[in-house]
Amino acid sequence: MEVRSDYFNSEGEAVADAKALGLHTVTVDVHADENEPHWHNFDAMIYILDGELRVTETETGYLHTCRPRSRLHASGFTAHSEVTDGYRAVIGFSVPLDQLPDPLNMPLPVDV
Repeated sequence: MEVRSDYFNSEGEAVADAKALGLHTVTVDVHADENEPHWHNFDAMIYILDGELRVTETETGYLHTCRPRSRLHASGFTAHSEVTDGYRAVIGFSVPLDQLPDPLNMPLPVDV
């Protein structure tokens, strides 16, 4: 995972950047949430328009803080957890929106 601060200036720039990377975009409003460690089987770029998203990588404990105008490159298969008081973002997915898995957050394997 990688965060770039002051990466874009507008929603239009975020959408254009994601599309130039071949990503499938959607603009979302995410309500306050704190989730358990999980992973995704796709890559995503998250362009924060408003609010803040905090992502902690499970393996290293590294905390990424994503504020307005920042872009988070969320690599698939990286276990992480997220905390937010709410944010608005453009998300670019590496797979078409109609092919996103359900559930979106895949649980970590349970140790036997």
